[in-house]
Amino acid sequence: MSDSCCQVQIDAGALEARQRRVLIFVLAINAVTFFMMITAASLSGSSSLLSGALDNFGDAVTYALSLAVIGATCAAKARVALFKLRHCGGCGCSNSMADIQHGNPNL
Repeated sequence: MSDSCCQVQIDAGALEARQRRVLIFVLAINAVTFFMMITAASLSGSSSLLSGALDNFGDAVTYALSLAVIGATCAAKARVALFKLRHCGGCGCSNSMADIQHGNPNL
């Protein structure tokens, strides 16, 4: 049992760099999708496309906030996590949060 996972050194700098790359990638995808959907919604007058675009914008904000706190202090990460939790409740996440809080086994 000497090769336990707890004895492995983790390179925090490499982990943060990887997290940064992934978040930039998904943020770029969301931003491009947002602008495409806004354009399509304005050309077609579709409120459904506009709703989808706003959802993508919300996702992009979440990714940007996560990107901003990579390598930050635990306190800064906690503040951003609480901010996202408070503002996610009205965006369809309230049922998921209730499931997590009450230990729903179907997650």
